[in-house]
Amino acid sequence: MIGFKTIALIQSNKLFEGIDVLIRNARNKVSVYLNSESTLLYWSIGACINSELRQDIRLEYGARILATLWQQLTQKHSKGFSYSALTRMSKVAVVFNKETQ
Repeated sequence: MIGFKTIALIQSNKLFEGIDVLIRNARNKVSVYLNSESTLLYWSIGACINSELRQDIRLEYGARILATLWQQLTQKHSKGFSYSALTRMSKVAVVFNKETQ
């Protein structure tokens, strides 16, 4: 004969499993959403850089602006906006603009 404690444990385990699935599904959705938003953000930053600097990024003028920009962004937003990251964002925006045309 199954006691009340055993029944309560079984019901608790079922409840736990159901809630655990909900949490994992929600976390996966959040992860996908954050990744897509981050990708769009980085593309948008690259597009802004390209729009403002046009082809001057490799020139001394463009390099100076990016050097100042990465310091400002890093100071305000911590990490993820180094000089090399900004140049990669710029390159990604160029590549994806060409692919969509």
